[in-house]
Amino acid sequence: MKTIQEHKAEHTLNKVFRYRDGVMSRRDWIDLKHSQGCTVAIGTKSRVQFNRIKYNRMSSYKEQEEYERKCDEPVPCYKLCFPEGFYNEITKAEYDYFLTK
Repeated sequence: MKTIQEHKAEHTLNKVFRYRDGVMSRRDWIDLKHSQGCTVAIGTKSRVQFNRIKYNRMSSYKEQEEYERKCDEPVPCYKLCFPEGFYNEITKAEYDYFLTK
């Protein structure tokens, strides 16, 4: 019997999107990129991207400190790395599926 997380992962992988390679599910796209020699990696990024306008409109110093803390907080980022040197961010479900290939 599958768990809720496995059902969510299946649902995510079966979603259809338009890629440069054509219209296909995430699962098919990951399979295609795997066959083209792409790799996956885990990196980090900040939880919130700093927005100066939003920061300046905050009403108190305490609120600004909280916003800065959120901007400095690292969260995992899953990447599909292409042989040419650039990457696309992917979901954890796609990352896990790529590793099982």
